[in-house]
Amino acid sequence: GCPSGYSIAPRVDDADTAVFDATLQKCEPCLSGEECTAQVCSMCSPCKPGHYKSFAGVEACETCPPNTYLEREGASDVSFCRPCPAMSSTRQLSAQTSIVACLCDSDRYLAVHSRTGERNCAVCPRGALCDGVNLWTRDGLDATGEVTWERDSNGYFLLRSCPRGYKMQTSTADSQECEPCGQGMFILASNDSSLSCQTCPPGMLCLDGGPPTTQPVVSGNLLLSGLVVPDNATTMLAVKTQIQEAILEASGLGSEAYAAVSMPCLSVEECRLLLGSRRAGAVERIRRSSEEFQVKF
Repeated sequence: GCPSGYSIAPRVDDADTAVFDATLQKCEPCLSGEECTAQVCSMCSPCKPGHYKSFAGVEACETCPPNTYLEREGASDVSFCRPCPAMSSTRQLSAQTSIVACLCDSDRYLAVHSRTGERNCAVCPRGALCDGVNLWTRDGLDATGEVTWERDSNGYFLLRSCPRGYKMQTSTADSQECEPCGQGMFILASNDSSLSCQTCPPGMLCLDGGPPTTQPVVSGNLLLSGLVVPDNATTMLAVKTQIQEAILEASGLGSEAYAAVSMPCLSVEECRLLLGSRRAGAVERIRRSSEEFQVKF
């Protein structure tokens, strides 16, 4: 055999065995795009994906630099290492072998064309938060179950619906968001971007910014003492929804009524100041006509 970085030439399997002369064999350095890193070598191998070698010599193949990738083997120059798409990187990792290693910046999300597989790093819409791969709606609105994002054929997210009482803003891809109508305002539907928030008519109820109604309303004061304070806005919205459902079930009104619940605080810090601890509440008293209901959580 030969030392590391060399190959035997000519090889027996490359020569005419009838006239082969072993005394003519010698050790030659590996060619560009090849290497042999074993202690004893007989032949060189192509550089692995993510590696290249631009000269003949005993050295091992070099790694493709950060923010590039190389899928094929046997590359003979660094130019074969393809750069990551715009607004993406390998997060300082070298020797990457696939475009999948190119991660979008944290303020963007990944859009992949459904037919061609082309990958782009899309700008995060104003009403969303992104992590370089996916997005989720700001202010924990996804917990309502009323926010819908759909991908088009290019892989870009399109806002299709917002929660009750929110205007759907979709004038541009970057400006997409669910915008609250505000106190005393309502919107007829939150899945039509052509609609605007309006002032609630006198004598009517516009619950949570929804359409004007005269339906019965179950309401009450929430007394906290035993329920764990939520750690984030998403969890707080989910807890509020559960409380509303429990009140309606206890009242017997079901979906024909609406339970108005005001959370006592808007952040973990505020809850701690108001309650003095991380543990909170458990009894809700509600009234409808002359009846009284008690709901425990």
